[in-house]
Amino acid sequence: IYMEWNRVETNPPPEGKDLLVYTDDDKIRVCVYFKGRWNTYLKVTHWQHPPKGPQKIEEESKKRGRPKK
Repeated sequence: IYMEWNRVETNPPPEGKDLLVYTDDDKIRVCVYFKGRWNTYLKVTHWQHPPKGPQKIEEESKKRGRPKK
């Protein structure tokens, strides 16, 4: 899945949410932006929303075996 990176200078991030960030030393981290600051000492240059997690699948063990009567 390809996701677009947002430049911090041109597209400010939402506050109080976990975001994927790209830093000036080529690191990718999960950070929070709050009250105009990031919770990292690194200089954040770009950000994006994290991808959605996997969908929950019924346990395979429940599907196996004989059907209950």
